[in-house]
Amino acid sequence: MVEDITHAVEGSEIQVQTIPSALVAFLGLFNGLLREVSETAYQFDQTFIMNDSAAREAFGFEPTPWNDVIKDLVTAYK
Repeated sequence: MVEDITHAVEGSEIQVQTIPSALVAFLGLFNGLLREVSETAYQFDQTFIMNDSAAREAFGFEPTPWNDVIKDLVTAYK
């Protein structure tokens, strides 16, 4: 995702690093945002499946193509 955004803004490559989950949990004691990150860490550590078929059927939703998502994101920040 970060690579796709970087290419869309024609920027230089950036490095992405991780923070150990124990450090995030500790910092969450002092910062509410990091507390929430700690509580949802399982989403990054384990495979999980989200199913949107009920919303698609009920409301006629369709996913936005990934390239459109990136283009709209970059446009919003220019």
